[in-house]
Amino acid sequence: MDVLKTLPSNPITALSYMIPNKDRKRKVAFREQLQYWEKEKYVDHRYSPELVNRMTKLDGAELDSFMLRYRPSYQFLEESTEYDLLLFIKQSFERYQQEKGVKKKEETPDTTASK
Repeated sequence: MDVLKTLPSNPITALSYMIPNKDRKRKVAFREQLQYWEKEKYVDHRYSPELVNRMTKLDGAELDSFMLRYRPSYQFLEESTEYDLLLFIKQSFERYQQEKGVKKKEETPDTTASK
């Protein structure tokens, strides 16, 4: 971001922005953090446990694990329709089941190899 483009039009005010200021840094940091948490709340609102449970029939710790692993981005949710979100959940759940199946196969000992 070009600093000169973001400065106010008044030259005196612009000069004050070029001098480091702890209070201004705190305000900028607070604004950035506030924007981050607003985006997270938006993702939580659109990608809710109720919606994921309805699509996948997962619950409890398994639902939490799935939701953390396949959490969509803010940008995706902002640009997507409800149908896109449901399709994302469906495809993610299919991948989740495949990975879960692979892990179970790795954990179970192969009984045919010992014969």
